[in-house]
Amino acid sequence: MSNSMIIRILGGDGQYRVGGDSLQQVQLLDDQLLHAIEANDQSRALELLQEMEEFIKSAEHGTRLPDDSLETSDCTLPYPDASFAELKQLVRADGLVPGVPD
Repeated sequence: MSNSMIIRILGGDGQYRVGGDSLQQVQLLDDQLLHAIEANDQSRALELLQEMEEFIKSAEHGTRLPDDSLETSDCTLPYPDASFAELKQLVRADGLVPGVPD
């Protein structure tokens, strides 16, 4: 599938393939998450992380890959109950999700 990304969610939640408009929405949530972290808004950042993970795991947006899949993840999201300090350590200058592939 072109214009898709494999996103791993730590904590045993596995890998999900996300593409098309859903991937664009994930990128928007990631941008909001990055802004919340930069503003040191802990509650908003953790809320956005949870929203992003729920969005990816929903059947209409993400397709869960089999546990024995050997496909490489394009990015990794922290486990759902990560602390704000842990989230800040994991985020890069472009957020958790790299730019959407062409």
